[in-house]
Amino acid sequence: MRRKVFIILLGEAFLLLGLFGLFQLQKAQEKGELILRSNMVALFYARPGYVYDKSYRQEFYDFGYPGLRAVFKNPFLIRGGYSFQQANLSEFSLLLKKDIEKSSDPHLKHAFYYPRANRVQEYDQILAVNLPLFKPGETTPYGMIRIEHNLKNFSRDVFFKNFLSYLLIALFYNAFLIAILLWLRKPKQTVVYLERGYLKEHALGALKLHYKILGQIIEDHEKEKEELKKEKPLKFKIIPGEQNSKDE
Repeated sequence: MRRKVFIILLGEAFLLLGLFGLFQLQKAQEKGELILRSNMVALFYARPGYVYDKSYRQEFYDFGYPGLRAVFKNPFLIRGGYSFQQANLSEFSLLLKKDIEKSSDPHLKHAFYYPRANRVQEYDQILAVNLPLFKPGETTPYGMIRIEHNLKNFSRDVFFKNFLSYLLIALFYNAFLIAILLWLRKPKQTVVYLERGYLKEHALGALKLHYKILGQIIEDHEKEKEELKKEKPLKFKIIPGEQNSKDE
């Protein structure tokens, strides 16, 4: 019994480890897709030959997968009943150099002054994609396009987005584990306990009947022996005259 429990616990631990690894892989894939989409938007606004004259900020949000019920809904449709604490907040920014220098955000300044090293930034649950803006013929950026994403609910969205996949994997894995345990199980020996219940009563009754029959047979056999001993042997009397006449 302990061996089976150990095998089951080991199998479930292996399942959880595999699901956790799959979850981490899906998080990395989702993050890569988020960076790719943000980069495409930034490239669209960083039009060559066009110079922006003022900064611009715009926030946007989506609810993603705030719970189990969201698995069966379209995440791109805006529905009521959700709190903004469950929303994924993002910000699109077009910032000029003068506004960047006024900012107290060190990550923003690092992204502007060292654009190659800070193309993508991730810190404090923030994922930022930065793209410098250049004037025609200049090598020093005059501004920057920055797209920030709040990753507070990122893990939650990845989990509920793939929840059905995790559930199906767990069901099939446990079914396979149960099949292996049944296949390795030794056939159980049938042990008949004659000292209990129905078997006890009928087995003892049968033994008593056999004992009685055997006793009766032995008793009859002993009586036959005694009767044979009591019987007298037959005596034959020979008359001499009769024997002579027969001989003649």
